[in-house]
Amino acid sequence: MDKIYMVQEVVLVVQNVLEEIANIGERIKNIFNWSVPFLSCMAFLMLFVTTALLYYIPLRYIVLIWGVKKFTKRLLNPHTIDNNEILDFLKRVPSDVQKVQHSAIRAPTSQNQPRKKR
Repeated sequence: MDKIYMVQEVVLVVQNVLEEIANIGERIKNIFNWSVPFLSCMAFLMLFVTTALLYYIPLRYIVLIWGVKKFTKRLLNPHTIDNNEILDFLKRVPSDVQKVQHSAIRAPTSQNQPRKKR
């Protein structure tokens, strides 16, 4: 019985991990589908800025500046909370399930529609 419970727990963990990976994939797809135009505009603007930055500044200098910033962050402010800006951005984009749920909530019913005047 213990082995059966262990297998059930492992299957549940694997299912949750695969669900999160699929969720992130759907969110990335929704950025490129322009399902949330503001977030898609921001993503393409950042992509353009990054491209221009890499064109004018060598990658070696960018990595050097990023490394110095990363290692001195703890020295300058030791009580900061680490976060990942890319994952925070992706969490704001709706997945396919959230889009369907949102459209089901906002779908107009015949009782709420105003009647046309003749």
